[in-house]
Amino acid sequence: MLIFTTNNYFLFTRKEIWFYNGEPVKEGIYNVYTASKKAPIGENKFQEKYQTPIINLLKSEDELFKSIHSTFRYDIRSAEKKQILYKAILNSQKKDCKELLYAYNEFAKHKKLPKMSLQRILALQKTGNLYITKAMLDGIEISTHIYLFDKNTLNVLNCYC
Repeated sequence: MLIFTTNNYFLFTRKEIWFYNGEPVKEGIYNVYTASKKAPIGENKFQEKYQTPIINLLKSEDELFKSIHSTFRYDIRSAEKKQILYKAILNSQKKDCKELLYAYNEFAKHKKLPKMSLQRILALQKTGNLYITKAMLDGIEISTHIYLFDKNTLNVLNCYC
């Protein structure tokens, strides 16, 4: 379970709970339960239930690759031929988050999607459970994925190209 504060208002603190599975929670107001298997009735305004596929990472790289759908295997091989590079940011800094926010909000404006707030992305970054991946071609970012994780689960928050 992962709990963090996204907003502090005059009389109200907005908190989110991710990966909730019925564990005891300190008393307070939590208005978002995301990627939850359970949530207390009447205590949340939003709950996103999930089922996560379980992948055995003890398998060899070849076994894992063979278990991927053939379309995605083709896409991976194609990206390798085009020399698309992969960049992963596990311990993101404030600078990484600001760059991410700027790029995402430009994408969101173009696609007419809601923007992401700096306050929320920094709250996510402070948890230490934010993971950012980028696909790069000739030094240009062509795709980015933003993940949030705990010790058992990894969840895609956003992706953009």
